[in-house]
Amino acid sequence: ALEACGAGYTVMRAGSLTAGGLGGGLKLSALDEPTCAELPKDDVFRFITEALTLPEASGRLFSLCPNLDDSQFREMRRAGCDRREEAKALLDGVISETAAVDAAAAATAAKKDSEEAKLPQQTAEEREAELKKLLEQARLDGIANAKRRQEEEEAKAAARAERLQQIKDQAPKGVEEGEEEEEVE
Repeated sequence: ALEACGAGYTVMRAGSLTAGGLGGGLKLSALDEPTCAELPKDDVFRFITEALTLPEASGRLFSLCPNLDDSQFREMRRAGCDRREEAKALLDGVISETAAVDAAAAATAAKKDSEEAKLPQQTAEEREAELKKLLEQARLDGIANAKRRQEEEEAKAAARAERLQQIKDQAPKGVEEGEEEEEVE
């Protein structure tokens, strides 16, 4: 019906608009697909203001949806591309979810394989022996800490007794503990 009237048009559908977030990944999908997830409204407004000025958007019907992988956008921004070039890349299909998902899956698989290759394989007996060793070390550390605290307390008690003796030695002669000087009238 829109094509028959001869007027230029662009129809975009988006999920719920949210106030949070900015600069995340976006993707275009068919208009007849289920509703998209929430999108930051600033991202939607930036895209639509650029897209409506591009001839690639004319006569198009699409849904603007969030893309969990924003690596393609980040790469474009590092290369110095502006929002208009990002919108054009989205409309031209240069930025797509499948490329990003494939790249992310390959990177994750490679990382997992390299991590597993680096880790030595432990048997259950080795793990149990290592756990026993760690528990014994913790027990010995606890004993050493208790002994150190006891020695510190004894040193503090000795220092207090020495200070008390110094105070008694400096007291005026004739004044013993518990005695008071008689007042002269």
